[in-house]
Amino acid sequence: MDLDTKVGLLTSGQKQKLEIIKALESGAKVLLLDEPTSVLAQQERETFFKELSNLSQQKGISMMVTTHKLEDAVRYSHRIIVLRNGKLIMDKLNQDLTINELTLAMFGEEIKKRKLMENFQPLNKESNLLLKVQDLFVPGDLAEYIVKGVSFEIYKAEVLGIIGIAGNGQVELADAIVGIRKPSSGRIIPYGRLRDSKGEINKSRLGYISDDPLRNCLSKEMSVRDNLLISTIDKYSRRFIINWKEAFQNINLLIKDFQIKCGSPFSPLMELSGGNIQKVVVARETTRDIDLLVAVHPARGLDERTSYFVYDEIKKLSRKGIGVLFISEDIDEVLYVSDRIGVMYEGKLSEVKPKNNVSKYSLGSLMVGGKLS
Repeated sequence: MDLDTKVGLLTSGQKQKLEIIKALESGAKVLLLDEPTSVLAQQERETFFKELSNLSQQKGISMMVTTHKLEDAVRYSHRIIVLRNGKLIMDKLNQDLTINELTLAMFGEEIKKRKLMENFQPLNKESNLLLKVQDLFVPGDLAEYIVKGVSFEIYKAEVLGIIGIAGNGQVELADAIVGIRKPSSGRIIPYGRLRDSKGEINKSRLGYISDDPLRNCLSKEMSVRDNLLISTIDKYSRRFIINWKEAFQNINLLIKDFQIKCGSPFSPLMELSGGNIQKVVVARETTRDIDLLVAVHPARGLDERTSYFVYDEIKKLSRKGIGVLFISEDIDEVLYVSDRIGVMYEGKLSEVKPKNNVSKYSLGSLMVGGKLS
């Protein structure tokens, strides 16, 4: 690479090489690489690992690579360790290990010992179509496109689950739907009350649980009460007069039902823990009068009991006729909540299938770039 080139103009692959060169110049004998290929295309990944292999052989450098891409692990490593939920599951030399073995080690064979929600069949008729996404391309922060030609439909009274390992475009897809990130091409077409007079999504009929609520959904300077009221105040208003008594009663009920731990409803949001901040946005968005809920990791930071409370609230919403786009990285979670499921890998969406037509293993395989026979 040209040494006078500004770093901001380098490709992701070149930036990775630059970081490695810096480490080697320091005389390092061990390199720790955390998801080094998460933003690289397939061809760049192959080149990257070949160069790492050459460095290892020529300079005697040891390397530990953290990755979710099992194909890379099997193809390029000498030894493979699998961690799940903080526990060591596998530690083997890479001799005749298969993608299937690693998939089972990574994702396990047992589903949570909790009864799955019944598989409700959504009304997949044109009159119940809520949102259509057609051939959507969305630019990424570190790549030209992070979402590549994605198409799907969401119907009333269903939960559409999209699962993928972090960095495969599912969060940026949600950002594009709610209007935070502008697509490069493709169409997002709302229907019914979700459609405003300009043919775009009516934001007052859209609920959004962000993977980063303090960035997109909440204000840490405002109180718990004000954050719960900020997008629901209209339902307490009559002819421009707010019924504060009714509003406070409902807010106190939300705090109780969602077990939001705060000094009082007037406590600043910044005083709450991360899990309780998550509860605030979930409580607000799942109790609004909406037609579509976009939920990105809604149970992140919550204990198991509260997580299942959130899942059940989302399912109740769908049974009232509300459509839900549920984005997750957890297979058990998406199987429990969703009616139909698709997998995103490297910006592309797999075929969306009813929950009864997929398995934990098949989803895990697709998440790491595998193919279904």
